Amino acid sequence: MESEQLVRSRTEEATRDRPAAFTSQRLVPVALSALLEGLGQAYNRQPVKAAGLAVAGLGLSTASGLNTWLIRRVPGAKHVTVGTEHIRPWLLAVWAATYALNLWDAWTGASDPEAEGGGSNR
Repeated sequence: MESEQLVRSRTEEATRDRPAAFTSQRLVPVALSALLEGLGQAYNRQPVKAAGLAVAGLGLSTASGLNTWLIRRVPGAKHVTVGTEHIRPWLLAVWAATYALNLWDAWTGASDPEAEGGGSNR
C-alpha cells in the first residue's frame, strides 16, 4: 500500500513539472504534419525524413486519385484532373498508412524538454 502511494506521488511530481510544455512542444510538429506530410519533420530538423515523406505523401495522394477527388469538390473545378480519374483503394490505403506514420513520427521526433536546440536528429 505504501509503495503504491510512493509510486503515485513520484508520478504526480514528474507529470506536474512538465506536462503542458512537453505536450504543446509535440503538438506543433504534429499539426504541421497534418497540414502537409513532412512539414512536422522539417520543424523537428529532420530534412531527409521531411523530403521523403513529402514526396511519398504527395505522390501517393496523386496516384490514388485523392487529389482529383478533393479538387473536384471545389466549386468551378468539376473537370479538373490531378492524377488519375478514379480512386484506387489500395493506393489510398498505402497513402493513409504513410500519413499515419508521418503523424506518429512527428510526435515521436519532437524534442525532449531537457534537450537543447529544438529537434532530434535520428
